[in-house]
Amino acid sequence: MATDLDHNSSTILQSAHSMALVHAPQYTPTITPATTPTTTPRPPESASSRSSSQTQPTKFLPPFLQRLLARPAYAGRVPSAQEVLSHYVIQLRIDRDPRLWLGAMNLGVNLFFVSIAIGFFLFHFTWPAFFAGLALCSLAMNWHGTLYYHRLGSHRAFRARFPWALALLRHLAPRTVPEEVYVLSHQVHHAYSDTLLDPYAPRLGWLACMLADANHQRVSPDLSREDYARACHILAPLAHSRWGLRLNDYETYQRWGSLVHPRDTFIDFAINWTLWFSLAYALGGLAGVGALAWGVSLWLFSVRHFNYKSHGSGRDQRRADREVSSPDLSLNLKLAGWLAGEWHSNHHLVPRSARYDFRRGELDLSWLILRGLIALGLFTDAIDGRPTPAQLRHAQQDLEATLTAKVPL
Repeated sequence: MATDLDHNSSTILQSAHSMALVHAPQYTPTITPATTPTTTPRPPESASSRSSSQTQPTKFLPPFLQRLLARPAYAGRVPSAQEVLSHYVIQLRIDRDPRLWLGAMNLGVNLFFVSIAIGFFLFHFTWPAFFAGLALCSLAMNWHGTLYYHRLGSHRAFRARFPWALALLRHLAPRTVPEEVYVLSHQVHHAYSDTLLDPYAPRLGWLACMLADANHQRVSPDLSREDYARACHILAPLAHSRWGLRLNDYETYQRWGSLVHPRDTFIDFAINWTLWFSLAYALGGLAGVGALAWGVSLWLFSVRHFNYKSHGSGRDQRRADREVSSPDLSLNLKLAGWLAGEWHSNHHLVPRSARYDFRRGELDLSWLILRGLIALGLFTDAIDGRPTPAQLRHAQQDLEATLTAKVPL
């Protein structure tokens, strides 16, 4: 993997199965279509064995993750709001460094959808369109986000049987976030959850979490050739010369500071938006276009807000009767769980699982949708990593011991 990667990603795809993922789950479930795992999971680490450091990585974590993302000047400490805003502005200065283009693009995407949404509320508002946009955000965007970006792209919890099935899943919702922004930083998030090095930044405050895409989630522009190959490997499940991401060679990465060329990203977003806005206009005219923009705008806000709230807003709000993951502050929030299947504490207990409903009263609609796509023959090898009742009791007992001992993370 230290050699150059060709632009059509074939080298990356051929090498994908020879490298281990850089993040490792606490449990090791079996790969089955929809059955209870038969492999005995490794129990979570005990409360007494964890380090209390908030800034230093655990010693077994790969050093590569410490180099993967660009770090802000305030890395390792809690910044003021002024520091967060100042750094954000710096990350938009593409006139000084073209390699900052992803942060500027993310801001442009936000402003594009928000401006159309404002026009919808001022000039074309209808209640049916309003609720259509709300449904788009609450259901379709969430299902797409958790299946494509999260369970497939970040955790390889299932795979596409055909390259065109990958493209179909990729475009089942309006494009908003470049894959490398989400998937790469998600590896670091799991490695450093709820520490000061977590790129989702719940401990750094709400503003830092909302601006994390530019401030904390950008890939480092100074990776070595070998580290760049490892970063490309992380995106391998989403890469394909025709139907998926076309990853840069090392020299192109050095020029643009990204794994995907800006040209390819802009073309991809333009095609996706043309299809979705054409469909919205055909169904509802200008009100339909406004409903689409309003739903996407709401999702762009809510997904960042979820990153903050699902980790206790940077504080320990876990309950032993609700959460199961003791090495981090992740929470099982009912609204996110029932709408998108994002039972977040369950997910942090078994990150590689494609199914997140572990107990009675929990519903994972995204898993049911995935099962339907598997039945259609589009996807396969979904990992059902539900722990057994005994394993869940063990996890909750460990969490209860952690909370009783007040062990810091």
